[in-house]
Amino acid sequence: MKYFLLFVLAALLIGCMAPYQKKSTWSVGYAETQLDENIFRVSFEGNEFYDEDRTADFTLLRCAELTLENDYKYFAVIDGKSSVKTETTYIPPTYQTYTNAYSYSTTQAVGGGVFTSTTPSANNTIMMLKEKPAGGISYSAEFVKKSIREKYELDKQK
Repeated sequence: MKYFLLFVLAALLIGCMAPYQKKSTWSVGYAETQLDENIFRVSFEGNEFYDEDRTADFTLLRCAELTLENDYKYFAVIDGKSSVKTETTYIPPTYQTYTNAYSYSTTQAVGGGVFTSTTPSANNTIMMLKEKPAGGISYSAEFVKKSIREKYELDKQK
């Protein structure tokens, strides 16, 4: 039982971390790689507190911010992927043996169990544009940024 409580406590602490941040080794968050002057691959990895929609939205949010940071106004997603990784962890129980005055012993299993967690992730390869193209689908970076930040109330979290 104590391992289960430790697992729940750790999961809650991870869930309480900033929901939108740059990814570090053991955290959720975004990362990007520049592939050309105006082309980037942007990824976001969540944890068990994120669903696929939130992960996809946060990937688009980073695409929009990156576009604006590079002095572009629009972006087009030229390739996009999402996935959910499921991991199952087995924590063995601990055994406690009790002996009474008559040398009678009982052994009891405590804690342990099987725990499953999911990790959603999304990747977008984007092309940043100065002007809105006549054909094809492109996004206004300012609009996407404002819309997603409002949806998740990111400006209220500090």
